[in-house]
Amino acid sequence: MVGGDVSEPAKLVQGVLALRALGRLRKPPVDAIGTYAVHAVRRHTDQTHEAVLALIDELLTIGVRDDRVSARVVAARARALDTAA
Repeated sequence: MVGGDVSEPAKLVQGVLALRALGRLRKPPVDAIGTYAVHAVRRHTDQTHEAVLALIDELLTIGVRDDRVSARVVAARARALDTAA
Protein backbone atom coordinates (compact mmCIF):
# COMPACT_ATOMS: atom_id res chain seq x y z
CA MET A 1 0.00 0.00 0.00
CA VAL A 2 1.51 3.25 -1.14
CA GLY A 3 0.03 6.70 -0.76
CA GLY A 4 -3.18 5.56 0.93
CA ASP A 5 -4.04 2.92 -1.68
CA VAL A 6 -6.02 0.03 -0.29
CA SER A 7 -5.07 -3.51 -1.32
CA GLU A 8 -7.57 -5.69 -3.16
CA PRO A 9 -8.18 -8.04 -0.18
CA ALA A 10 -8.80 -5.03 2.06
CA LYS A 11 -11.30 -3.65 -0.47
CA LEU A 12 -13.03 -7.00 -0.54
CA VAL A 13 -13.29 -7.08 3.25
CA GLN A 14 -14.63 -3.53 3.30
CA GLY A 15 -17.23 -4.46 0.69
CA VAL A 16 -18.36 -7.53 2.61
CA LEU A 17 -18.66 -5.53 5.83
CA ALA A 18 -20.67 -2.84 4.04
CA LEU A 19 -23.07 -5.44 2.62
CA ARG A 20 -23.51 -7.05 6.03
CA ALA A 21 -24.34 -3.65 7.52
CA LEU A 22 -26.93 -3.04 4.80
CA GLY A 23 -28.43 -6.47 5.41
CA ARG A 24 -28.93 -5.69 9.08
CA LEU A 25 -30.67 -2.40 8.26
CA ARG A 26 -32.96 -3.91 5.62
CA LYS A 27 -36.61 -4.21 6.56
CA PRO A 28 -38.57 -6.45 4.20
CA PRO A 29 -42.09 -5.41 3.21
CA VAL A 30 -44.88 -7.06 5.14
CA ASP A 31 -46.17 -8.91 2.07
CA ALA A 32 -42.76 -10.64 1.69
CA ILE A 33 -42.80 -12.24 5.14
CA GLY A 34 -44.34 -15.45 3.82
CA THR A 35 -41.57 -15.80 1.25
CA TYR A 36 -38.92 -15.37 3.92
CA ALA A 37 -40.64 -17.97 6.09
CA VAL A 38 -40.72 -20.51 3.25
CA HIS A 39 -37.03 -19.97 2.51
CA ALA A 40 -36.19 -20.40 6.19
CA VAL A 41 -37.80 -23.86 6.35
CA ARG A 42 -34.71 -25.57 4.93
CA ARG A 43 -32.67 -24.14 7.82
CA HIS A 44 -35.17 -25.56 10.32
CA THR A 45 -33.82 -28.37 12.52
CA ASP A 46 -35.19 -30.51 15.33
CA GLN A 47 -33.48 -28.18 17.81
CA THR A 48 -35.07 -25.05 16.35
CA HIS A 49 -38.45 -26.81 16.26
CA GLU A 50 -38.11 -27.70 19.93
CA ALA A 51 -37.10 -24.14 20.81
CA VAL A 52 -40.07 -22.66 18.96
CA LEU A 53 -42.50 -25.05 20.65
CA ALA A 54 -41.03 -24.13 24.04
CA LEU A 55 -41.43 -20.43 23.22
CA ILE A 56 -45.05 -20.96 22.19
CA ASP A 57 -45.72 -22.84 25.44
CA GLU A 58 -44.16 -19.99 27.39
CA LEU A 59 -46.20 -17.38 25.54
CA LEU A 60 -49.40 -19.32 26.17
CA THR A 61 -48.74 -19.47 29.92
CA ILE A 62 -47.91 -15.78 30.34
CA GLY A 63 -51.52 -14.92 31.18
CA VAL A 64 -51.69 -17.71 33.75
CA ARG A 65 -48.40 -16.67 35.34
CA ASP A 66 -49.64 -13.11 35.81
CA ASP A 67 -52.57 -14.36 37.91
CA ARG A 68 -50.45 -16.53 40.19
CA VAL A 69 -48.11 -15.35 42.91
CA SER A 70 -44.81 -17.18 43.12
CA ALA A 71 -43.57 -18.76 46.34
CA ARG A 72 -40.70 -16.27 46.43
CA VAL A 73 -43.11 -13.33 46.44
CA VAL A 74 -45.17 -14.90 49.21
CA ALA A 75 -42.01 -15.54 51.28
CA ALA A 76 -40.76 -11.99 50.71
CA ARG A 77 -44.09 -10.54 51.78
CA ALA A 78 -44.09 -12.71 54.92
CA ARG A 79 -40.55 -11.58 55.80
CA ALA A 80 -41.55 -7.95 55.30
CA LEU A 81 -44.57 -8.40 57.58
CA ASP A 82 -42.46 -10.20 60.21
CA THR A 83 -39.94 -7.37 60.37
CA ALA A 84 -42.64 -4.72 60.51
CA ALA A 85 -44.30 -6.24 63.59
